[in-house]
Amino acid sequence: MAYGLEIKRTAQRSLVRRARTAPRDLERIEAAIDQFALDPRPPGAAKIRARPPVWRLRVGSYRVIYAVFDAEQLVVIGKVERRTERTYSDIEELFR
Repeated sequence: MAYGLEIKRTAQRSLVRRARTAPRDLERIEAAIDQFALDPRPPGAAKIRARPPVWRLRVGSYRVIYAVFDAEQLVVIGKVERRTERTYSDIEELFR
């Protein structure tokens, strides 16, 4: 079963910035996001919150923060950021 993909505005802005500053990294990030349609919990993904089920996937020095909604067959990409102290700070607001 294929999952649908939704990319929140925050993540879209981050991807646009990567296109200008780090095109190679963007290719790797986009490839990882595309794979979520087939397997929303790939090897290396870690669950970081239970409700909604929020996961993170490390792609180089970046983290893709996303939620998986199995009932709707949907993966929502909330954030794509370099790993810093703030990376996980606003997860509560991302998936409201």
